Amino acid sequence: DPLPVGAEAERFRLYSSVTEFLRNAALIQPLAIILDDLHCADRSSILLLEFAINELADSAIIGIGTYRNIDVQRGHPLQQVLARLNRFQDDRRISMAGFTPDDVAEMAEVTSGQVPLTALAEAIHEQTNGNPFFVREIVRLMVDEGRYDQHENPLSWKVTVPRSVRETIGLRLDRLSDDALRLLTVAAVTGREFELATVARAADVTIDRAIDMFDEGLSASIVNERDEQPGRMHFAHALIRHTLYEDVSLARRIRLHRQVGNAIEDIYAADLSPWFADLAGHFVACSVDGDSEKGIRYSIEAGRQSMRLVAYGEAVKQFRQAAELVELNDEPSNDRYVEVLLLLADALRCNGETRDARTTYIRAAAIASDAGYAEVLARAALGMANTEGEAEVDDAATVNLLQQALELLPDTANVLRASTLACLSTVLHYHDPASLPRRRELARQAVALARRIDDPATLATALHAELQADVAPLDIKTSLNLVDEILRLATEAGDGSLALTLRSRRFAHLMELGDIVAADRELEAYAALAKDLRLPYNLWAVTLKRAMRALMAGHFEEGERLAHDALRFGERSAPLSAHPLYVVQQFVLLREQGGLESLEEDLSRYADDNLPSFRFERCLLGVIYAVTGREDEARAEVRTVTGDRIDDIPADIFWIGVMALLADICVHLGDTDRCRKLYDLLVPFSGRLANSGTGVISIGPVSYYLGILARTLGDLSNAVRHLEDAIEFSLRIQAPVFVAYARYALATTLTIRNSDGDPEQVSALLDECRQTADELGMPRLRTHVDNSSLRED
Repeated sequence: DPLPVGAEAERFRLYSSVTEFLRNAALIQPLAIILDDLHCADRSSILLLEFAINELADSAIIGIGTYRNIDVQRGHPLQQVLARLNRFQDDRRISMAGFTPDDVAEMAEVTSGQVPLTALAEAIHEQTNGNPFFVREIVRLMVDEGRYDQHENPLSWKVTVPRSVRETIGLRLDRLSDDALRLLTVAAVTGREFELATVARAADVTIDRAIDMFDEGLSASIVNERDEQPGRMHFAHALIRHTLYEDVSLARRIRLHRQVGNAIEDIYAADLSPWFADLAGHFVACSVDGDSEKGIRYSIEAGRQSMRLVAYGEAVKQFRQAAELVELNDEPSNDRYVEVLLLLADALRCNGETRDARTTYIRAAAIASDAGYAEVLARAALGMANTEGEAEVDDAATVNLLQQALELLPDTANVLRASTLACLSTVLHYHDPASLPRRRELARQAVALARRIDDPATLATALHAELQADVAPLDIKTSLNLVDEILRLATEAGDGSLALTLRSRRFAHLMELGDIVAADRELEAYAALAKDLRLPYNLWAVTLKRAMRALMAGHFEEGERLAHDALRFGERSAPLSAHPLYVVQQFVLLREQGGLESLEEDLSRYADDNLPSFRFERCLLGVIYAVTGREDEARAEVRTVTGDRIDDIPADIFWIGVMALLADICVHLGDTDRCRKLYDLLVPFSGRLANSGTGVISIGPVSYYLGILARTLGDLSNAVRHLEDAIEFSLRIQAPVFVAYARYALATTLTIRNSDGDPEQVSALLDECRQTADELGMPRLRTHVDNSSLRED
């Protein structure tokens, strides 16, 4: 069985499965996929279509979609897809006008089996405006009346074409017997498709009698049989069913819906699950007479079934109608009402309607708070927390609800209280960065409760909150031990999403420690799990991490391709992060190949967002200013990042990378005061690899930055030692780019020292730098070496 994942991931997994199936099928032979009546598609179906268009653009598949343009106005979900199709060169739009007189003549011949007189075809065209459905229905009517082959002057014959097709269909229906029409009316109430047995039971006739009556409908092409499903029939056209349905009075329609619902219950009593949606529709339709219990019950069951099938849009519809019925019949504080509201809110969140979901959660929470429903309040608060970051709102509603829930929940060991404590600890990180002591206490309480409950899933969630709140980001040994424990629990509990989060953290830690073999093994485990779960965000992250590894290894073409792939994939799975992280990876490429200035505008914009990572982007901007000789601007960026004191920079996951980049800038500026402070702060981490904190890029061993800092401070002995360590570290992690720059920095340092044997070593180091630059395609390094004034004799 697939591991449980979040709603968006479930939808992605479904969409990915569909597109993978189609792609594989197209490898066997080209496919044509025809989608009719796209104007009727719901939001989930449109999202699947959009996903498939992007994923299958290079497959041997042609897609043909039809829709009524008058039904696709501004705001329709299909509009967005149509707009995005413009970027495909092979996109074609064909406006389907009415048939020409020649087309009408051909269709009349196909429909009737006889060639029409030219004048008759022209008369039909004039009256129908070439509408194919009208043409076919009129010709069939003329044949039935024996008028098609009459040779009176067709121009004098006026086709009584109805203003709506309903009247045309009505003329055909009038030719049926009363018994057949009565049975077809029951069928119309049942739906576009229907079971013969159900209609017979609802109409209170025998199966044999029903078959006889349906024969009339079959002969008149009003209904058709499903060859592959004996006993199942469908109306030849939706408008035929609609016409029959609309001709029924409201009172009779209510009675018929109840009869059909009762018939389904009687026939399929052993297993009603395939019929939940149908039953909901029938009993909701007849609930106006005051009996809404079955409508509520079946709507809830149908909604839950739709959630399991990832049909979130349908679930929203079912839960919403259940909520409306409950609201009409129950007290607003009724516990069933708030339960349905929670189900509706969850469905809205899963369907991407995050703002409506938050409104519904708040509504349920308000009722639960007034009525003292502690568990409902906690569930609403936890649901709100799941919308954080998706709703693009910044308010304290989630924190307030979690705090209210904790006040109401009993102070006992239970899953809900432990989960609420852990969730509040995590959410406070974003809403109140100064709340670290409280976050730690909440996480400890959550862990203590979870251990008493002995539930792996709850304990994993609580420990993860503790990891985020209590373990210093730079304390890798403690973090790795706790990550391993949580990972074991998450795997045991089947929490794939949490397992991926933990594996990502393990990968980052192992990279920072320089254990490249273990890190690559962890990356492959991460990638395999992301592929199994088909989680969009994590599949995007896999591509980002692989791009980083390619850039580290000096495989610049591969790294650039992977970075572009990550951007394309991330535009759907991580729209807020995809481009900023792409820009960060471009920094590595363009620093080697030229054109860093082109990143200034994007880096400035993202740095101004004041996210936790903004210091890293500011430092990248400072490096650009420093290497292009704009020293005043570089100093301004340093002041923005460091404030009054470098010591005040938060020791978060970005800390080492920020310190390394500051070292690079301050060395360029010759800022010895800051260089001395940076050296002292970085010395304890001399055996680490500096990166972006999120594993998007690595910027080299900390020992490299210690080396250039020591050289700037005139401490040549320590500079040489650190740079030799950097070369050894870079060789161990198979990063020739870092090896080359450490060798060049060492050559520069030895030139300054100029001790016995240093000139010969400088010459050898520069030869190695030239060779690496030529092999990997590093023009910046080659230029540095060729233009250097280092002694090589």
